[in-house]
Amino acid sequence: MDETTLPPADLLAAVLAWRQGHPQASFAELEAAVEVELDRVRAQVLAQAAAPPATAGEERPRCPHCGGAVQSRGERERRLIVAGNQPVPLRRSYSWCPACAAGFFPPG
Repeated sequence: MDETTLPPADLLAAVLAWRQGHPQASFAELEAAVEVELDRVRAQVLAQAAAPPATAGEERPRCPHCGGAVQSRGERERRLIVAGNQPVPLRRSYSWCPACAAGFFPPG
């Protein structure tokens, strides 16, 4: 196994720390502990990968309903639950259209 296929250092450290605290654990218990840590890492990766890309210098989005210019109403957070019952916070800007009063989250 080369360096590019090793687990992240914090994942390995967490599993090794668990192992030190459970020296008599069975292989199945060790596997379950690894799964818990993988669930945590999966949620972190999803949260970072789902973050909207930077939009500096781009034109303001248009309303998908009427085509009018939209205005920002700030950011809102949603929490999705993924494998392993792990929460993934997603922050998105919430916009609304003064022309047709439609509110929406941009795709992302």
